Amino acid sequence: MKRLLFVFVILFILLVLMSLKLLKKDGFKISADNVIKSIQNNSNLISESQVNKDFLIVFLDEELPSIKNSGAEIVKIPFQDLLEKNYQESLKNTKLKIGLFSNDASKLAKTYTLLNQMGFKNLYIIQKEGSENETLLYKFRPDTISQE
Repeated sequence: MKRLLFVFVILFILLVLMSLKLLKKDGFKISADNVIKSIQNNSNLISESQVNKDFLIVFLDEELPSIKNSGAEIVKIPFQDLLEKNYQESLKNTKLKIGLFSNDASKLAKTYTLLNQMGFKNLYIIQKEGSENETLLYKFRPDTISQE
């Protein structure tokens, strides 16, 4: 009888845990539609000259690059350490706007998406001055004339 009661208690606990897991929302705090809208209208991009004392600049690279700094607070968080608790707490506790900076555009995009989906607000990607996509500034002119 005790064994049967023990089995039922274990099954009940498993059932409760499974139901809690099913009822729990996904880990994303912001809808994908809102993220796409902010990316499409470039509201998440700022230039170096727009950075001021209201920003916390997060460097994602191993070495600190040079950036024009007008009184902004600076923290270095290597991309691979971004999810460590101490870094997460420091980002959650700041009242400043969070400006992400890296020489690698892929890191910036991944970090922005990750932090955005974790519910961080006031996230911005800092573009280095003069880093516009130069290929879009000129009309394409092929070097050779195609032979038909």
